[in-house]
Amino acid sequence: MIELIFLIVIVVLLFKLVKSMGDAEKNESKENQQDDKSPVERVPWQYFDENKFLSRAKSYSEDTQRQIKKEMESHRNALSQNFSADIKMKESLSNFAKEHFLDETVISIWHEIDRKPPDQSFLGANLNITNYGVSSNVSEEGKIKKIGFDWNSMSYRIDLIEKERNFTVPSNGNSEEVEFKLFENNKEVFSFNATNLTDDYMGYYEARIITSFKTVGKWCELLFECRKVLEVEYQKRSEDWKYHNADKIKENFQA
Repeated sequence: MIELIFLIVIVVLLFKLVKSMGDAEKNESKENQQDDKSPVERVPWQYFDENKFLSRAKSYSEDTQRQIKKEMESHRNALSQNFSADIKMKESLSNFAKEHFLDETVISIWHEIDRKPPDQSFLGANLNITNYGVSSNVSEEGKIKKIGFDWNSMSYRIDLIEKERNFTVPSNGNSEEVEFKLFENNKEVFSFNATNLTDDYMGYYEARIITSFKTVGKWCELLFECRKVLEVEYQKRSEDWKYHNADKIKENFQA
């Protein structure tokens, strides 16, 4: 009897063990199915081949950059050797023109002659500048206005070339790029770019970049003489204004 009971117990235990193992397999199968449905980043079989490809591409890219840098350094060195002296000369002459107000003096001469009759010009009265002439025409460069005159047996001409208008300046004004060219005996000796700034009353010019400078002739002497005359006259006007109505002081103020 005891043996029978012991046998029954063993059978029950074995049954429970088999059942628990079956349940565990089912749960594992369900988990595997869920894992198969969820997105998982997998490493492709060709990963290592692609990695070699990218490494080679990176190497080629770095080599290309080194070649570009080497070529550009060689090109810059060649340009420097060929043109460094010319660039230094251009910078030197341009700086000289700016430091000595040559471009601004050309603009002052232009305004003086363009806005006044010859008999009222400071230049005509003080420098014996004669044979004034004003003309204009249109060429491939743009609209050109010319002012000519003689000084010390030399003929001079200033060309004002109006270029295409390119932007608008605030305060209800317009701005356009222009170029001034100075000629001595019909040969261009000096030129520069400028901006024509027009306000509500009149136009005025702001000198910018020197575009040519020839170290020949007497045109620099002309500009220095003109600047001296015009600057003295302008400063006299400023000083005279300080004493406006000074002749009436004694009449209106008595001690």
